[in-house]
Amino acid sequence: MEAIAVYNDPARDIYPQLFLTRCELGDKRIVYQLWDAYNVWRFEEPENGGQRSIIDVAEHGVVDSHGEPVCPVVRYANQIDLQGRTPGEVIPYIHLAQRLNRDNYDRLLAQHYNSWKVKTVTGIDLAGLSDEEKEQKKTELQHDSMLFGADGVQFGTLPETNLDNIVNAKQSDVDELAAVSQTPATAFGKMVNVGDAGIEESRAGFYSKRNERRKTFGISHLDTLRLCAAAEGRMDDAANMSLTPVWADTDTRTISQAVDAYGKAAQMLGVPKQCLWDKIPGVTKTEADTWREYAEAHPDADELAARMYEEQLQPVSE
Repeated sequence: MEAIAVYNDPARDIYPQLFLTRCELGDKRIVYQLWDAYNVWRFEEPENGGQRSIIDVAEHGVVDSHGEPVCPVVRYANQIDLQGRTPGEVIPYIHLAQRLNRDNYDRLLAQHYNSWKVKTVTGIDLAGLSDEEKEQKKTELQHDSMLFGADGVQFGTLPETNLDNIVNAKQSDVDELAAVSQTPATAFGKMVNVGDAGIEESRAGFYSKRNERRKTFGISHLDTLRLCAAAEGRMDDAANMSLTPVWADTDTRTISQAVDAYGKAAQMLGVPKQCLWDKIPGVTKTEADTWREYAEAHPDADELAARMYEEQLQPVSE
């Protein structure tokens, strides 16, 4: 919120050309920092305005994996198009949210002013009565359970406002917002007695949206790690383009389903069992590493026999 980055090609450049940050200090001083590929420029803005003055200039010395100086700033974009525009998560849904606010406002108005029947009476002669007597007469007619009138007097009611149209309009707007934002229908409690396949299908859009965010943020994570490695002088790590982010499994599966699926992968596909421990829901990498260390220190009978067999196959050196 207090910074701006300038790119030569916003859609393709990894690092910006310039990066400006604004910092307001406690003594009412405003300091600007301008980063480029070589230096960090610090400017101070006077309290009463006027021309900004340079405080100092320092060389940051950060280079990329090729040894080229870069502006050490990594962009985390929620979405980005081919022209480099990065809309946020909320802006595309503001108009739909305003429609929901309007639906709620109309419903509250109808509930407050038009949610009851209105009694009507015509043909009553109120001539010759004062204003107070007229109001008293209206109150009597309103609260009496039995109404009587002379010839020509008619009683009736005006129906209350039907809220079905307003409620249906709101539900339609909610469904449209859910479809546009790829929010699963289960978030609104609308699905009852639906099988696992139906629930999975209802969340397919949400999962695709989540995977898209993982791709964009994962690339930024890797760029940050490589940039930090280059800043620390670890150029081999900075040039490692085979890094892959590993995300926590947030799918709504029970532990029995996950263990059954991974067990079949180990038995039928030959995937190493120890490599699947990290994927079990609720198991952290630290716990999986502890399990691997224990399995290495305490092999079972089959693994111990396999090790002894491999040692016997090794040629004996003379």
